[in-house]
Formats: sequence, structure tokens, C-alpha cells
Amino acid sequence: MPDTSVNVPSKGWLARLQALSRLGSEGISSVSARRKVVQTNVAALLGVGSCLIYSTAYLLTGRLGFVVCGLLLFLYLPFFLYSLQLSRLGRILAAKWLFFGTANAVIATTASIQGRSIDVQLYFLLFCVIAPMLFERRQWRHMMGCVLVSLTLFAVASVAPYSPPQFYTDTVGSDLLDLYRSLIQFTCVAALIILVMVSEYSSAGSEMDLQRMAETDVLTGVPNRRAFQAMFRRHVEQVHRDRPASSPVPRLCLLLMDIDHFKHINDEYGHDCGDEVLRRVAAVLHGELRRSDMLARVGGEEFAVLIRNVDEDQATQLAERLCQSVAAAHFEIEGQHIPVTLSGGFAFAGRGLSESRLYSLADSALYRAKHAGRNRVERSDPTSSMLATEDDTPGLPA
Repeated sequence: MPDTSVNVPSKGWLARLQALSRLGSEGISSVSARRKVVQTNVAALLGVGSCLIYSTAYLLTGRLGFVVCGLLLFLYLPFFLYSLQLSRLGRILAAKWLFFGTANAVIATTASIQGRSIDVQLYFLLFCVIAPMLFERRQWRHMMGCVLVSLTLFAVASVAPYSPPQFYTDTVGSDLLDLYRSLIQFTCVAALIILVMVSEYSSAGSEMDLQRMAETDVLTGVPNRRAFQAMFRRHVEQVHRDRPASSPVPRLCLLLMDIDHFKHINDEYGHDCGDEVLRRVAAVLHGELRRSDMLARVGGEEFAVLIRNVDEDQATQLAERLCQSVAAAHFEIEGQHIPVTLSGGFAFAGRGLSESRLYSLADSALYRAKHAGRNRVERSDPTSSMLATEDDTPGLPA
């Protein structure tokens, strides 16, 4: 008997089903390939559910013909579950073939007992429709193989002269045959609808996951330069559009922060410790910021923070608190205490001030903080933020 254990974190039943449907898709970058994996897992879960439902329904009739069918269906459950295990192990093609092989075996077994009495052979046609949904374009030979197998089985089950065993015809009445025939037709349509819905849902979810991965710094888990640049542009454009010329309170502050002597940390303690310092600094900064603020890593040891709806005093207090929090944090890494401090510079957005000009002002303030002794924050020249140069190009410096 195959090993059917599948490790899924303990969650609510809906979250557990979602986790099962995504087994094996986590490391796949292609949206299409991830969707095929999810659909394969959903098809396997539908196989498990169908076996359980039909087995239970057959057993509850108490009639020998249906009871035999119900007992036989239970034998196929471990194989549907093992296809999920294959997905988890990254053996996606094997999982697809195991699903199709098991599904065809289930219907062939049922048809060998019931014949065409409840039109169970319709499931072979369903498998022909499902096959293109599960295989990638480059796997077209495997897809055609599954379709041909299912079509052959459908043709055999539909035209072959076959009579159900005597024990089946003697114990199953016409009333139950009509009921189960309707149930077969309904579940065929329902299974197809579920797979189509899952296909659309997983496609949208995969695209969102890929976008999130593209906009997240792998090391620290905060937004990266790409994500920050897009958000920065939107906020500056909003300032230009919405801020009244006479508004006494700037709507947007850009704060740039840089880890002091980071090269020395890498040289003295190693790059692994340097990476851990970056992760912990990002965590400290994130913990001190408001939900409306945006923290991003925009360079090797440089972080940027977009702070909305603050005046100069509030921005200064926040920036100084960030520096103090990092300086007060205990960076104990691999048994070594590493002193870490930040320097910062900030500037306020104004009408006619492009993104590149605002970034340049904050960067100049950061430069002054470095040369004034580090572990401190400086503000850009207030008069500079009122000036704009016509040749400024939008966006952060390359």
C-alpha cells in the first residue's frame, strides 16, 4: 500500500484544503505551470471526495449490488491521496498520471459491475475534457495519451455487449437506478464547473503571488526598490494633485536611512552576519512605523520610508525614534555582540517637486548626517523643497 501521508500545517478546514491544492506549486515561477499543478491537486481531492460520497451512498442502500461497489471504491482512496504526496515531492507528471490511472480504474471497476445501468461511463468523457486542463502545452503527448485511454474505455463501455452480474441485477431496483443515473450526470457537470472555477481562482492567486515576490526584498521581507519606486511615484503625484498651495502641513515625507559602517560589519563579522543585521534592522524599523508608512530596502544597506500626513516636528521625532530603537537593539549574532546605528535624512514633497529632486534632497540630508558624526538625522534645507528644476526626470536614481 503506498504511503499516503501528506504534511499540512494545522489550520481551518478551508485553509487546509487550499494548502493541499497548492502542494508542489510553491517553487514554480510560471503562472501557467502553477495553475496546472493546483488543478491536478484539486482533481485528486475531487477524486477523494467522490469516492467517499459514492461509497457511503452505496453502502447506505444496504443492497448487495451497491454495497460491493461501495467497498471496491474505498480501495482506490489511497491512490488519490498518494497523487497529492507525489505533488508535494515535486513529481508532478507522475501525480497527473496516477490521478488519471486511478480515476479510469474507478470508473472501469464500477462499469464492470453496473454495466450501463446508471451511465457511469460518462465519466470517461469528463476525463477527456479534464486532461487539457491538467497538462502543460509541452506535455501534449501525455495529455493525448490520457485522452485516448479515456475515449477507448468510453467506447468499450458504451458498445460492448455486457450484462451486470446476477447478484447486482437481483438486488438493485429501478428506483435506485434512476436516482443514481441522475446523480452521475449531476456530478460530472459539477466536477467540471469546480475545476474551471479553481482554474480562474488559482490563476489570479498565482499572478498576485508572483507580483508580490517581484516586489519583495528576499533578504529582509520588506518591499524592494521596485515596489518603493511605484509607491513613491503615486504618492508624489497625489501631492501635486491634491495639496492646496496654502496648506501649512506637508502631506508626504521621504526618509532615507543608512546603516553606519556596514562595510566594516561585513569585513569584521562576515557577510552572513551582515545579512542578519539587515534582517533585524528591517524588523526593528517595521515595528516602530505606523501602518500607513511604507518601509523598503532600496540599496545594499539603505532603507527608505514614506511617511504620510506629518509635519516637520512629527517627522523629526519619528526619524530620531527609529535611530534610537536600532541603536538600543541588542544585535547578538553567532555569539557576538554587533553595535549597529543608523544615519538618516529626510525631505518633504512640495508642488512642482519631482520624485528625483525629492530623493536627491533626502539623500543630501543623509550625507550631511553621515559627515556630522553618524547615528543622527538631518532634514533637507527647507527652502530647497520649494524649488523645482525643469530638467528633473521622474523616478529614483539608477
